[in-house]
Amino acid sequence: MKKSHKLLNFILLLSVMAETLILASCIRHSDSEESTTHVRDLKEILDDDTLRVVTMYGPTSYFLYKDNEAGYEYEMSKALAKVMGVNHKIMVAGSESEMYRMVSDGDADLIAYKMPYMAKYKDSL
Repeated sequence: MKKSHKLLNFILLLSVMAETLILASCIRHSDSEESTTHVRDLKEILDDDTLRVVTMYGPTSYFLYKDNEAGYEYEMSKALAKVMGVNHKIMVAGSESEMYRMVSDGDADLIAYKMPYMAKYKDSL
């Protein structure tokens, strides 16, 4: 019974991460902004063959153990990249704001971290 719950949780989390990726690719800058940045959509990620994931160091998100990368969010983003059939590139940010900036500027495709609710991002994340 435990294995079926773990599998269901895994599938649910993969679908949430996929939805997050799709939503992140839909971020649009307002017309008044003069931005030269580009947020990649799913087709561009597949064409580039790389899912660029940003996270922060933490006991569940991402850490190094005996020179091996580990962490729940890291493993989930890696599994998502495998399901998508693309390479997985991990980048480490110093703050939640930096992670958001990296996605909105097109430097990363997905945030793999438990992001707190921030009112200033509610319309774009």
